[in-house]
Amino acid sequence: MKPLNKTLNDWLRLLRAPNLFTVPGDPVAGFLLAGGISGRVFPAAGASLFLYAGGLLMNDLCDMEEDRRDRPGRPLPGGAVGKGAALAVAFAFGAAGLGLCALAGAFRAGLCAGLCIITYNAGIKKIPFIGAVNMGLCRGFSVLIGGAAASGAVFHNGAMPAALVIALYIATVTILARNETKGSRIGPPAIGMLIRLLLPIQAAFCAATPGGTGFALALLALWPISRAVGKRFAGS
Repeated sequence: MKPLNKTLNDWLRLLRAPNLFTVPGDPVAGFLLAGGISGRVFPAAGASLFLYAGGLLMNDLCDMEEDRRDRPGRPLPGGAVGKGAALAVAFAFGAAGLGLCALAGAFRAGLCAGLCIITYNAGIKKIPFIGAVNMGLCRGFSVLIGGAAASGAVFHNGAMPAALVIALYIATVTILARNETKGSRIGPPAIGMLIRLLLPIQAAFCAATPGGTGFALALLALWPISRAVGKRFAGS
């Protein structure tokens, strides 16, 4: 039996631990920009985190053959995490994410995010440009989960600008990261840094809202934490 810390490390590698810190800020920004003032921001943030984590697991499950060739040391192709366990956890995370969306009053936005995650992992990610746009939409709907939690509307006017900015940004990063296993000039550490840049972007959106300063400061405080975790676990 593997030591508990080794098992935990394998799962944190699989879940790209440093990137997880960049996820809750999406719905938080959308919630504040849509005028939200209730506690629904917290289940919305949790929903996005679970959907994101489940999507990462599905991504690695769908890419196992490619990873056996290009990245055999990854937890799934290397056998550190079993395929069955990863699949079960992915479904559990997805169900938890949708459940929290329902609790936050953002079930339709959560379904849209889930559909984008499924289509990306099902094969659209392999299509140049379209796959990157699909990935951007995953994070854009993460913002809109927060907007829907605040307003009940999936496409709230207040949250839409942030959703579009973050979607475009992530689509661009995805294009840059596309050839990371093929010797591109943009390596995994640089991609991790670009993903962490979401935190000040999210913080800026939060700071632009009444009462959003505390959330903005909290997101900025996550930057050094994510960076420290990134020194141990890869972000891509």
